[in-house]
Amino acid sequence: MIFALGPGATDDWATPLAWIDHALGRLTAAAEANPGARDQIRQVRHAFLNTRGALLYRAGRQEEAVGALREGMGFDPGGGVFQDWLFLALAEHRLGHDDAAGEAALRARAALPGVEADAVWALAEVELLVAELDLALPPPAE
Repeated sequence: MIFALGPGATDDWATPLAWIDHALGRLTAAAEANPGARDQIRQVRHAFLNTRGALLYRAGRQEEAVGALREGMGFDPGGGVFQDWLFLALAEHRLGHDDAAGEAALRARAALPGVEADAVWALAEVELLVAELDLALPPPAE
């Protein structure tokens, strides 16, 4: 997810997108070769599609980002995690879909307490992403 963290992480989004697309292709092959690993592959597919959606968002390809994020969220037993909802909110916001962006932002903020920040970098990621969300879609006044 490192390339997805900052808006200016790279000048060429084609390379990280090619990496994640390659990984998704290998995952499809693994699923076909190992039908018994279906549940584990679903979890990994969710993570890869989440990263793909974030990369597409950073690359300015908002509609594709929304599609990848929504597809990935379908593989998550809870229907999505904090990062899914956050990037979905940001992409919908850029597309001018105010209602969808607001709903996704609410879901991201609701998922925030469940985020496991088990390392310094994980905590930094969450804090940076929350700051970006708050800037684009300020939280409702209490």
